[in-house]
Amino acid sequence: MENFTMLQYFQWYYPADGSLWKKITKDAKELKAFGIDTLWIPPAHKGMDGKESTGYDVYDHYDLGEFDQKGSIATKYGSKAELLEAVSAAQSAGLQVYADIVLNHVGGGDETEIVKVRKVDPQNRNEFVSDPYEIEAYTKFNFPGRQGKYSDFKWDYKCFTGVDFDKKNEETAIYSIQNKDREGWQDVLDNENGNYDYLMLCDIDFRNPSVMEELKKWGEWFHETLKFDGFRLDAIKHMPPFFFNEWLDHMRTFTGKELFTVGEYWSPGQLDVMLEYIDVTQGRMSLFDACL
Repeated sequence: MENFTMLQYFQWYYPADGSLWKKITKDAKELKAFGIDTLWIPPAHKGMDGKESTGYDVYDHYDLGEFDQKGSIATKYGSKAELLEAVSAAQSAGLQVYADIVLNHVGGGDETEIVKVRKVDPQNRNEFVSDPYEIEAYTKFNFPGRQGKYSDFKWDYKCFTGVDFDKKNEETAIYSIQNKDREGWQDVLDNENGNYDYLMLCDIDFRNPSVMEELKKWGEWFHETLKFDGFRLDAIKHMPPFFFNEWLDHMRTFTGKELFTVGEYWSPGQLDVMLEYIDVTQGRMSLFDACL
């Protein structure tokens, strides 16, 4: 589809009243009549702030408003049943649906673990400002409300490169996790702050084969559940390009779809860096023009 019109059908301050999915169902035919071709919908998964969460602080990728977790069953935008109805209504009206995907980080861990870390300089994450020591970090994700439905994968500190809170000392900083097999940050394209792999919360380590396998399985489940038509990818600046090269290839092979993809690489004034990212990902995705 060339020269199509995509509409972001939400905004950050949308009220947390569970109405968005129902609104899409109601408005779908009218939006198509107005000339809209595709809808970009917000992150559908449960965030660490439950019904107040925008979804960008993702807690459980498998909870689309189905389980009693983080103080609510529904998400900010509605229930899983309402989400499925909204996607179906949009597609029946002739609209494509692009799902917002947040795979850079997770937050709101269920339990703490004792984790060996080194503190880094926030302005230069390659520079350690402490020797290795132990902190208490919320890196254990058991998802008790879901009880293993859809996936029995449990996240722990070995799945992450870094965290930003030490429960033991009630201290906020950027901590590089010293994993036995993989320590230090992942190789990202941008050298802002020395290395900008770490953004927030528990930073996912895609070098862990178990993590890569789980995210592929989740992607398959997510598509089988929603039958979406494409992606908006969050925070790709903070993720190694090799992940999306492998993951998008897997998803397109699995679904047999083109799965139009646009990424958020937020680097205003750095067109050369954005073009380099398109090059290293070999045209697998478009980027929002942050330089405009």
